[in-house]
Amino acid sequence: CSSDLLVVDGSVSATENIGAAGGTVTLNLGDEVSATLDIPSGALEAETPITLLKVNALADSGVAVAGVELSPSGLMFPLSATPVLTISGGSPGQAAWLVDSDGCG
Repeated sequence: CSSDLLVVDGSVSATENIGAAGGTVTLNLGDEVSATLDIPSGALEAETPITLLKVNALADSGVAVAGVELSPSGLMFPLSATPVLTISGGSPGQAAWLVDSDGCG
């Protein structure tokens, strides 16, 4: 799996330091569309910078998406504290994706 599968707009990002208490990262994707990642209490043991980057399209296909790439790569969450990604706004039927920075969904 590779981030070569995505067209990422590195100029559109949001970063928050999230610790054991949990927290939220929100990214404005444009056109009244936003992505919010809610990380619950206990999902992280130590303060970690969590970044969402805007994904514009699937590479080689030209398919436009409203999506986000999650960083840092390889971040793992316990099953008891699963993060929730919410995409709000946009057009009905618009695709939304969350992938880690390796491009894996």
